[in-house]
Formats: sequence, C-alpha cells, structure tokens
Amino acid sequence: MTIHRFYVPALDGAAQTGALSRDQSRQASRVLRLGRGDTIHVFDGTGAEYTATLASEQDRIWQLELTEERRPQREPRLRLTFGLAVLRNERFDLAVQKLTELGVARIAPLAAERSVISYADARIWAKRRARIERIIVEAAEQSERVTLPALQDPLTVSEFLDQASDTEVVTLLERHAAGHISDLRLSAGSASLLVGPEGGWTEPEIMMLQQRSSTVSMGALILRAETAVIAAASYLLFSDYAAG
Repeated sequence: MTIHRFYVPALDGAAQTGALSRDQSRQASRVLRLGRGDTIHVFDGTGAEYTATLASEQDRIWQLELTEERRPQREPRLRLTFGLAVLRNERFDLAVQKLTELGVARIAPLAAERSVISYADARIWAKRRARIERIIVEAAEQSERVTLPALQDPLTVSEFLDQASDTEVVTLLERHAAGHISDLRLSAGSASLLVGPEGGWTEPEIMMLQQRSSTVSMGALILRAETAVIAAASYLLFSDYAAG
C-alpha cells in the first residue's frame, strides 16, 4: 500500500501535531481519497520525517497527529552547490526537478551572458521563484528527501564564484576543459559546480572560469544544458557515494 508523502514546514514534534495546507488538504481528500484515520508521511525540511494520522478536518484543513519520528540518512555526503545558468523555462524546471531528486544541497540560478531569460526584474523573479519552489517540494516529496535544496536568488557568474570561494569550484566546459570529469578528485565534503546556458559560455566567461575554478568536460559530444546538468550532478554525487 502506498503511503503518500507531504512537505509540511510547520510541524510541532514535541506536541506531535501539525496541519496540511489548504491545497494539500484538498489533494488528500479529493484526489487521493484519504479520510479521517488514514496514515501519511510528512517531513519539515530539517531532516525529520514523521508518520502522521489525519486526525480531524477543520475548515477543510486536515489536522495531523504525529505518531512516529525518524531521522533517516538519505542525503548524499557531498554537499553540492549547483550554479546553473538560467535556461528556457521548461528546461530549467526539468533541471531543478532532477537536481532535487539527486540530492543537491543548493541551487543558484546564474545570469550568464548568453542566458536567454533575464530575472533582472524582481517581480518576474518572485513569480518564477514561487513556481520553482513548488517544483522543488514536489521532487523532494517524490524522492523521499528529508531536506530541501536551498534556492538562491539569481547571481552573476562572478558573484557565484565569490560566494563559492570556500569550496572546491568546478566548471563544466565544452572542449575547453583541462580534463574529463572522470579524472576529477574532490578532496572536501562540499563542492560547487557551474553549468552554462544553451549557447555556452562566452570567451570572457571562459577565461574567468579557467582562472577561478577547475574545468572539466563530459567528453567530445555537445550536450544540451539540461542533459549536462543531470549527467554531471549524477556523476559527482554517486562517485562520492561509491568512494565511501
């Protein structure tokens, strides 16, 4: 029997109570056909996961009784921050979804010179951010993560490199790189990886990235940006897992 899973940021483990949102309550009742006494799993993003019972419905909002707490170790050991150049909407959505499922710790949209979409207008980014956050939550629910990747506001490439100065920084380049990603050996428990836009990095960006990061490639083939995102993150995260 499938036990459905919900992200509920405001859980009270001490009092063993919580509540679904109005939208989640509607989904539970109308889509999933759940009712009083049914069991679900909930998590709050802090690493805790609970078994919960739908205890009562107040103003069409399900109140929860938490019956069991767990702190499963499901997150990758490598805390990977992903600097991803802003892609066209559906491609960026796919990349964020898969990065969340793979266990990335932080996602930073990058305003690269060849990015075809700009979030310089704060109102446009606020609307877009809300959608991206929903994608992150849904992907975390599906993949049974107990934390959510942090989503940063858009950064320039230079700003990202400044913020990532305390981690090993790696850039994925096409045919400009010093080596293949399979040759990469990360020495720390955290790293930052940059992937460029559909049109690739510009020459000035490549020069800056070569000066301020290690550069690797995925081979001789030219990959779509969203394909490179999934492949590179998978390799780094699962190589670290296998090495342990």
